[in-house]
Amino acid sequence: MLLSKSSIRQYKTCPQSFKFGHIDKLKAAENKLYQKGTDIHELCSDFFGNYIYENGFVSPNFKIPEKYETELGFFLERESKRYQYLMKNDRLDIFEPYLKEKFIRNTKYGIHGIPDRIDKTINNNYVLYEYKTGYVNTRDIAKELGFYLLLMDKIDIKVFKLYEFKKQRVLNIGVNKGIVTEVEKDINNVKDKINNQEFKPVISDNGCFWCGYKAYCEEILKL
Repeated sequence: MLLSKSSIRQYKTCPQSFKFGHIDKLKAAENKLYQKGTDIHELCSDFFGNYIYENGFVSPNFKIPEKYETELGFFLERESKRYQYLMKNDRLDIFEPYLKEKFIRNTKYGIHGIPDRIDKTINNNYVLYEYKTGYVNTRDIAKELGFYLLLMDKIDIKVFKLYEFKKQRVLNIGVNKGIVTEVEKDINNVKDKINNQEFKPVISDNGCFWCGYKAYCEEILKL
């Protein structure tokens, strides 16, 4: 079984929830907030895949759904300013798209994932972009970066840019290769516990509130 960063997080939050979704293949209840995140990711991917900048401005053919105007308006404004700067200084050759929303497998570490976007620089370095529509925990973000460094171990990621839609800001996160060792230990630890059939439920207010498998959980039904 190949693990994703979300499935690792799910196991660490509640092993039984992981079992319901990934072993028993039960269907999770729909979550509107999760759907919003999915929609915005798809719109960002669509923007880079199908629309271009014209004279430094976003193509008028790209339509933002009204319900996402705030989040995507911020995103497109930042991207437009970046391209305007590069054009003004005749430096459009600095970046070129490398991949966006592409499913990647890494059998060496037994993981898979879908990076939001990676650009390649003129010096053959790589810039990783992550889009977040919810609240951001800096420790979790550091581990996510470590996960992507393992996943994309064939390229040299030098810069990590976090687009935080809720606070409408872009953060430049330092690439700390030391976090990779910690993330690799996490992955191996979760794999060992899965192989040992360790799927004990963990009851917590926050975890259970967001869990899509509450209807199947006997511990929840007892409360």
